[in-house]
Amino acid sequence: MRELYQVVEVGPAWYQDNIPCQEACPVKTNCRGYLNLAAAGEFEKGWELALDPNPMASICGSVCAAPCE
Repeated sequence: MRELYQVVEVGPAWYQDNIPCQEACPVKTNCRGYLNLAAAGEFEKGWELALDPNPMASICGSVCAAPCE
């Protein structure tokens, strides 16, 4: 029987290379984390996660040049 999938353990460098939006963010906001929480209905936890690296998240959302995009 041959293996169909190969499992590879990855480290932080893999995530930085493959999830560039968080690395491009000037304040390193965990967008994926707070969006996953919001999708699960955990809006308050998501908001807290968004505020963690940046207590002015609502202002930055209005003035940021969005290098993550």
